[in-house]
Amino acid sequence: RYLFQKFVAIDANFRLRNKHVSSQAKNPTLGDGFAYFVPYNDYIEWVKRFVDQAEVKGLL
Repeated sequence: RYLFQKFVAIDANFRLRNKHVSSQAKNPTLGDGFAYFVPYNDYIEWVKRFVDQAEVKGLL
């Protein structure tokens, strides 16, 4: 048997890893506004308009 063994793993739990990102300044978007993505700041402003609305349960 082996005395030493190398174990390499990749964390694929992206949602949990994204919780560790503290700000857009520390972890900026690579392609802000490229292709079909909208710029980050424009998206955040758009989302803030709908934060207080009740969820529509019939859409699910």
